[in-house]
Amino acid sequence: MDTHPKCETYRDGDYVDAEQPFTAIQFDVALDQDSAPMSFGSPDWFRAKSPDGYVTDDITISSGACDDAYPEFTDNDLNPGDRHKGWIMFQDTKLKPDDQLDIVWPYSTDSAAFTVPS
Repeated sequence: MDTHPKCETYRDGDYVDAEQPFTAIQFDVALDQDSAPMSFGSPDWFRAKSPDGYVTDDITISSGACDDAYPEFTDNDLNPGDRHKGWIMFQDTKLKPDDQLDIVWPYSTDSAAFTVPS
């Protein structure tokens, strides 16, 4: 996890690395050997719930300027046993410490949860 990642930004006629108002979280996903192939990667699969249980929508952002330092997930087709690693960028004004991220896979009843560290 990285708060305020530095990404390439165009300023004053030049490209510079500058802090961004994002929280970047890296996820490492593995597909079980006995699973069917599936796609993983769309940032809108991530939803946050505040500690008091309210859902916050629209928390992920797409930032091409950050791809070099923080390669984002792509919609990869994973086969049984495959692993995929990538970063998801969240708006730091909407994602707070102790929020719970719910990750829901399409066409599945499975989900996972991640609590943002304090």
